[in-house]
Amino acid sequence: MDKKINEIGYDFLNHSIDIPTTLREIIDEGFRYEQDCILFKDFLYFGPGNLETDFLKTQYEEFLNDIHIDNYINEKIEEIEYLKIGLELVTDFGLVFKRSSKPILG
Repeated sequence: MDKKINEIGYDFLNHSIDIPTTLREIIDEGFRYEQDCILFKDFLYFGPGNLETDFLKTQYEEFLNDIHIDNYINEKIEEIEYLKIGLELVTDFGLVFKRSSKPILG
């Protein structure tokens, strides 16, 4: 992947991009905890039943926290900019998570 990004010549560090407001709001709202799972606070959820293993918990988190960036973009952007938005979201996710009052589960 590094080779492909180098070929494209996209400067991730110096190129800024606006994260769509709706995506930013999802992250800024924070998280909720359910059966030792970390879930976006304002997403709608349904009862998963009893999540007895880490594997089932991971599946539940992945299924419910799945975000497709292209569903939140109204204008046409370059393909590589989806990656930039994703990286920005992960950075914001980490900052919001660190401010969370509940410690990291382990």
